[in-house]
Amino acid sequence: MKVPHTRRQYRPLWTAALVAVLLTAGSLSAGEGFVSFRGGFALKLPDEWQRMDYRTVDYFLSQTADSPEDFEYEAVFAPHPKGKPFFEGEYVMLTVDTVGRLSREEVDSTAADIAASFELPLVKRSIDDLLRDAPVDTVVYDVNRKLVAVLTDIWEAGKVVTKSLLMVKFYDRGFANFYCYAPVEAYEAAAPRFHALVESFTTDLEAYRTEPVEVAEIHLDRPDWRNWLPYAAAALVVLVVLVVILRRRRVKA
Repeated sequence: MKVPHTRRQYRPLWTAALVAVLLTAGSLSAGEGFVSFRGGFALKLPDEWQRMDYRTVDYFLSQTADSPEDFEYEAVFAPHPKGKPFFEGEYVMLTVDTVGRLSREEVDSTAADIAASFELPLVKRSIDDLLRDAPVDTVVYDVNRKLVAVLTDIWEAGKVVTKSLLMVKFYDRGFANFYCYAPVEAYEAAAPRFHALVESFTTDLEAYRTEPVEVAEIHLDRPDWRNWLPYAAAALVVLVVLVVILRRRRVKA
């Protein structure tokens, strides 16, 4: 069985031209909910959050992804970009492992495997408040909620710059993995939103459908090649500009 693992926070180098394109073409209309039809569950997003467009996330991952497995995500949620890349603030990457219903013993064993993969101690207790109940470098297993939480620090240049929180929710189809990130100075404010997102998890899709259907709930497939035309156009513009500059230099020479 595949055990959830830590994902490093990606920090790609963006060119100015492509950043402009992605910030204008890469966001969706705000939505309050998200339904994973593959996973068979629904989530309620925090206020002012949205599911990020797959084109934006795929480009973001393409800059520094280590393997094709990094692209096997269900969705990425973040606050409205407000003119900057979503990965510079708090965000959540969701992946789903539909391995089927796990017995209590299998859930217990998987929680232990997660702790072993992080080389951290496993503590069993209720997770009512992330800031209080899930301290850094401890794997916390909430038996009643079938929830595991692991908070770790991401270091750069000798200091902690980002908080990385993995929460694994076990349910009747397998488990959902919530990879949560926030700048270290923003984690205290972001933690309740991360927790609320996971706590909103429900497999009662009929009841959930009483709310308005949002764009994020129906456009779950990766976009086809026609959706990449804006990026191709941007790249063409950059190429034309480079050609013009080179020709002018040759004329001057």
